[in-house]
Amino acid sequence: VLCSEDSGYFVVNNDRPIRTKSGRILIPAAKHGTICLPGSKFLDDILPGVLYIFASDDDGKSFYTLTSGLTIPVSRGCTTGVQEPGLLELDGKIWCYIRTSLGFQFESFSEDNGESWSVPEPNIAISSACSPMLVKDCGKYTVAVFNPEPEHLMRSENEPWGRTPYVIAVSTDRGRTFEKHNVFYLEDDRNNGYCYPAIIETKDGFLVAYYHSNSTGICLNSTRIIKITFDELEYAMRKSLVESYKGKTVGIVMDRPLGYVHKKENYTLVYPINYGCIPDVIGGDGEELDVYLLGVDEAVDEYTAKIIGIVHRRNDVEDKLVAAPEGMNFTKEEIEAAVRFQEQYYDSEVEVAE
Repeated sequence: VLCSEDSGYFVVNNDRPIRTKSGRILIPAAKHGTICLPGSKFLDDILPGVLYIFASDDDGKSFYTLTSGLTIPVSRGCTTGVQEPGLLELDGKIWCYIRTSLGFQFESFSEDNGESWSVPEPNIAISSACSPMLVKDCGKYTVAVFNPEPEHLMRSENEPWGRTPYVIAVSTDRGRTFEKHNVFYLEDDRNNGYCYPAIIETKDGFLVAYYHSNSTGICLNSTRIIKITFDELEYAMRKSLVESYKGKTVGIVMDRPLGYVHKKENYTLVYPINYGCIPDVIGGDGEELDVYLLGVDEAVDEYTAKIIGIVHRRNDVEDKLVAAPEGMNFTKEEIEAAVRFQEQYYDSEVEVAE
């Protein structure tokens, strides 16, 4: 299929075409060789790239150039221009993320189904070595696979092409935000390099395929494919969420204050301590993240306290935080005794925050 009458060196990465909610198929490409400014050459004869978006409105039977010509302003100091772009449809707009030579991704947005684009600006939240990133929707999540560390003085000469480590970032709001505690290592062997991912959704998770240097020093030497199930991903997210709160001071809203009587099907719980949640922080059960409050001997509606521990539940979908007034500490045994009124019904373990 001929997408354009233009000639030149076009780069379309693996796993980059998308189908929008309207049914339109979009293929992002970088065309190199159309802009030639003094001193702007890189890789000998390849010139800074410009963005092309090819489109099909007939289910792939034919394609045409929807838009072209967008590049990264030379004033930004980028020698590569637009390089290896990718697309993700967000609510009401399309996000174009762009590899650069500056140590972080640039991004541009379209609000008219790909026909026009904003001037590319830095996305400083997602740094990367001079290597590509891929972002895709998988189930109810959006995942991004990339190298998180740009080139820097502390890098070892043994790190192949600077494309190490390799991480996956998970968004729970369809790509609008990526939170730090939802970033996980796929590979962390500093003596190997990893790049050019593809992501394929399966019934219970997704596959991630990528180049692997395989201890040769050349990143494109081998291919590795790993499978991540949604259960594995959700467990990792659940654990990283509670771990991220250790030592933090949080505001707690009590839904079961000290003395609260909670009637269960087979038993009744009377709460000997205050029990609440951190508003707007969603735990593993899909509800707000729960907190046991120790060291406050009266019923309270709200309280600001420091997280001093975690109750890990092995046979449940959620974990609990443990908080206490600033400067007040409890041993593991004291925490276990305080929460036993409820945790006796679960297989749980207390971790004390250091």
